[in-house]
Amino acid sequence: EVFYNGEGLLGEPSFQVEANRTGIYELIFSPLKTGHFTGTIGFLNEKVGEFWYDLVLVSEDNPTINLDLIECELGKTGAKYVTLENPTGHELPIEYISSNPTNFEIIPEKIIIPPYESFKICIQYSPSNLDIIENGSITFENEDVGKWEYYCEGKGLLPTLMEPQPISTSVGSSTSSMLSFKNPFREPGTVVVNLETDDPSIFTLLLKKNKFNIGPMGILQIPYSFSPQTMTETKATIIVNMSKTLVWKYPIRGIAESASTSIDFHLKTKSRKPLKESIKIRLPGFEDLAPDDVFTHEVNVLNPNSKVFVEKSVLFEQLKDTLDSPDDELEFTLRFEPLRPFKANTEFIIHKSSGGRWKFNAIFEATEPEADDVIIIQSPLQKTSSVSFKLTNYLRSYAEFQAFFTADSAAEFVVYPKSGMLEPYGKEGTNFIVSFTPTEYGKAKVGKLMIQTEEMQWSYEVRGSHPEYKIPEVKGGRFINNKLSKDILKVLKERHEHKKNFLKENLKNIKRSPEKTRKEPRVKDGANTSVTRSVYDRTGLE
Repeated sequence: EVFYNGEGLLGEPSFQVEANRTGIYELIFSPLKTGHFTGTIGFLNEKVGEFWYDLVLVSEDNPTINLDLIECELGKTGAKYVTLENPTGHELPIEYISSNPTNFEIIPEKIIIPPYESFKICIQYSPSNLDIIENGSITFENEDVGKWEYYCEGKGLLPTLMEPQPISTSVGSSTSSMLSFKNPFREPGTVVVNLETDDPSIFTLLLKKNKFNIGPMGILQIPYSFSPQTMTETKATIIVNMSKTLVWKYPIRGIAESASTSIDFHLKTKSRKPLKESIKIRLPGFEDLAPDDVFTHEVNVLNPNSKVFVEKSVLFEQLKDTLDSPDDELEFTLRFEPLRPFKANTEFIIHKSSGGRWKFNAIFEATEPEADDVIIIQSPLQKTSSVSFKLTNYLRSYAEFQAFFTADSAAEFVVYPKSGMLEPYGKEGTNFIVSFTPTEYGKAKVGKLMIQTEEMQWSYEVRGSHPEYKIPEVKGGRFINNKLSKDILKVLKERHEHKKNFLKENLKNIKRSPEKTRKEPRVKDGANTSVTRSVYDRTGLE
């Protein structure tokens, strides 16, 4: 057995050595902090005893990493990417320092590395000299994991053709835009601005003069206008001269377009219910058709959050890419196959190879699907009952999920887990547990369980109720016949209906039985004779 103690030590808990042999045990020292530490390691065996060693652990800063030379034209930017790793179980906020922020910039500005993950960082170089190597050091630091230091070098080159600047408007109208030119040098300079175009009536510089003085690292705004006359694409070039060798050329791409102001297409269906439609489009304002004109299309999603849904659920198949006449129609087959609810506003754009484009507004709406299943749970009051089921992703890949009950669901329902990784198709599946804890009697509770990934959604109707009460049945023991016969019941009923008047019956019995009357001796006339009557009364009472 192996026992060790110390900062950043990793090793196997057991170690085996053959008889009369020498073994090598591998102990890894992987510290997160710089400094000097102490540690111990021990080997224990019941027969040979214990062996203990003291360890001196020294952790130093990471060595500086030299990045390759970045060569970039003046007026453009170059980049190198570095990757930082987080070996801890919590988020790491990273602070950074650049010794030369003028030439070397960090993107993004705020860096937070998730637990046990890596983060890609861009070091962007903007040259400020020609044919001179510029350098700088960039240090990333966190108090828990230490520092990363990079040494960067960059070299500026002569400018050539810059990135094209697009501008568009409808035929017969005019629009303007602004070109920003930055003096890349740390010294002031003088520039001359000119426009090269085949048709000055389409592109125009909106400047009163063409010569300007720009301060160190200063910016010059160059306005220009675009006024297309036909449904074609027009090109021009704005030229900025600082010297005979320092010339910046900015291509301007003018696109004439026809943009719709209404909703041209509204495609609506339930999630996981495919929709297929044939679409024919006639291009408005189209007059001149070249023999070799080819038409292409694209879908522009206005909301970036909906882009992934549209890309995975919308498919346009173009059946013809040429037209026989300006009045001819382009034909498309649309397939809309959403996997989860969403609503996205898009632009359906048709491009002509010789220049010009048409924009049509389209809405794609996927509504809530039918419930995938109904889950029924019964539970006594104040007790919890649970139902479990397994679910896999519809693709053969893992996917992050969120599981929750909708806001209108009863509070007695709970789902676990609420988030995690959904196993791919073909695997056993991720286990979900739905629990129901009723707190009061009443009607059945209803909830809607949603399980969502980035591309898919499942929904379940959950119903919770109390178990049905059944009267218990007595079983076992001796049989006792506790019922009276019909004859006895009849006699009892008759007696109950004819109640006996005992006083009246006694008086009748006295009249019928004179022998029961006591005889008294005769008395003379005039004497009191109430004794005999009195005796009768007492006898009747008896």
